[in-house]
Amino acid sequence: MSDQQPSDTSSNLPAAPEPNKSNLPAWTEGWPAAAVARMKKAKDFLVGEGGYYFDTWSEKKTTNKGREIISNAVAAKAAKMIAEEDPRAATLFDQGLKRLVGEQATVEEIFADAIVDASGAGTAGIGDGDISDDWLNKFRRLASEASSERMKAGFAKILSGEIQKPGSFSPLAMQAFSVLSPEAVAVLQKFTACAISGGPLFGPMLCSLGKAPGANDLDVYGLNYHALTVLQEHGLLTHSFTPYQTVNELIFAAGAFCIGGKFYSATKNGEPLWMMGFKDGVVDQEGLKQARMLQFTGPALTKAGAELFGIVEVEQNEQYLAEFQVWLKNEYQLDLVPTQTRQSPPANTGEPTDG
Repeated sequence: MSDQQPSDTSSNLPAAPEPNKSNLPAWTEGWPAAAVARMKKAKDFLVGEGGYYFDTWSEKKTTNKGREIISNAVAAKAAKMIAEEDPRAATLFDQGLKRLVGEQATVEEIFADAIVDASGAGTAGIGDGDISDDWLNKFRRLASEASSERMKAGFAKILSGEIQKPGSFSPLAMQAFSVLSPEAVAVLQKFTACAISGGPLFGPMLCSLGKAPGANDLDVYGLNYHALTVLQEHGLLTHSFTPYQTVNELIFAAGAFCIGGKFYSATKNGEPLWMMGFKDGVVDQEGLKQARMLQFTGPALTKAGAELFGIVEVEQNEQYLAEFQVWLKNEYQLDLVPTQTRQSPPANTGEPTDG
């Protein structure tokens, strides 16, 4: 694909790269067949066999100037075809084709970033199933309107997540992300910096540590009343600031949990709490019945918010972590222990309840 401006507006369209059907295998090496099929389906749906941009952009060689040259050349050719009949139509086609070509270019760029992201995520979280045509249609429409690098990167993570595990991002979550204001993104980042999540067990939520969210008590973490309502207005936070979630302490510790993007387990009197939930290598059902139920109260993300939880950049709020450690010790006599990854919990224990 040439990086030089066409010398005259009647030049033919730049030749599309030869379809390269061997793009995907290198990125999907070692992937289950279902995941490879999903990636190929997404490529066929979003890019096609002869996409103008994908082969080059996936190697990060095309610049914004290159896109502008291509767009101008396409528009110039179409305008020349009808200019003599109706100058107004020429203008319409000029602007319309620039928009359409620009949208396709954006989608292909996002797809290229998505497969790079997915290929670097490993195979541990890959699921089964298919990506529906309805989902891809919705994604294409919303992603094509992305203009900022922040939005493009977010849509790339959404597509990457769906390729890895279908159902990771609902159409509602995509819609919510597409209209996120910079203010809402900033608030969501502050929320995730403090949020506690137990994977399939509970969350993500912000345990209020006995503070009153509606009275601006969480302002010390950058989450005053106004900030929380911003998340509510975007459909990311539940209508109540004080829902609570309960979980068996042994299951809670067995699965490990995440605070501000980092994983932890819990100990009691210096002993790993999760080990108390097992006997002779199997789950001790009697021990589970006798264990305490931990209760966490505070603002919680909606389903759409929880789905978007993992695509924002997180920098742990150290002040909140220190205060959470004190609260957990005082409330339940438990200590936090950093761990590398989440283990597989024995079971789920319940649903969040409005307070």
